[in-house]
Amino acid sequence: MQQGLDTAEANPATGAKVTTDKFDNVQKKTGEQAGLVDEKTKKTYFTVKAAKSQLLESCPDRMGGPNLKPERRKFLVLDIEASL
Repeated sequence: MQQGLDTAEANPATGAKVTTDKFDNVQKKTGEQAGLVDEKTKKTYFTVKAAKSQLLESCPDRMGGPNLKPERRKFLVLDIEASL
């Protein structure tokens, strides 16, 4: 599949292939870093990584009430690491 105009075919820093879905979204697994790298200078402008992910049946109420229940199936909780 051909990448969109704004998506590199390979990571400029590592040379690893960049995979995208049918909507041209870059696909990453938990713990994999993503970001914006200048292909010419190799300068990294920002990075983001989902360090940990969890599916939860309930979530503590921040106001001290009973645990919240999801409106659909589960809560998706992501621990994100990012830098500029």
